[in-house]
Amino acid sequence: EVDFDEDSCATNVCKNGGTCTSTLHGPQCHCPLQFRGRQCEEEALVEVPGFVGHSYLVHALPNRTLDEDEFRVRMSFRTSREEGLLFYAGGGGRQMFAAAYIQSGILTLKISCGNQVILFADPRHRIDTGYLQNLDVRVFVEDSVCRTAIELNETNTMKGEQEVDAAPSIPDRLYIGMVP
Repeated sequence: EVDFDEDSCATNVCKNGGTCTSTLHGPQCHCPLQFRGRQCEEEALVEVPGFVGHSYLVHALPNRTLDEDEFRVRMSFRTSREEGLLFYAGGGGRQMFAAAYIQSGILTLKISCGNQVILFADPRHRIDTGYLQNLDVRVFVEDSVCRTAIELNETNTMKGEQEVDAAPSIPDRLYIGMVP
């Protein structure tokens, strides 16, 4: 007979934001990305994250608007998946929206500064090859026009514009890999 203590997590608190789960073998800590160890007590350096299943990263962005600054995401990645989310930033109200994802092996982006959604896709270049890809997405407001420039592998450039009544705010979070 196995002794399963329902309150084993109450006495074995995980450190640094770890989440405790009671198992048949005792408490087990599930640590945030930057920590490891039995109780999440050791700091772990992550230089190149990998995403499997339902994993993601969240990056907090400073509170600002597109007329004060630009929204820019530069990332390098490798994938052999035909479908998946690269990044997502957006919300309701007066926030801009940006999503980059892979659909049927093709890089697809949706960008909105408020009134319209612009869809970008380049069907000539598959990105699910397993080779390193470099993506640079830049969104900024100039003369009441929201401008977007997307560069893939420093060669393929896609551009778009949309008129805006007022500059939207930049989202406060950037999700990479998945949205919770």
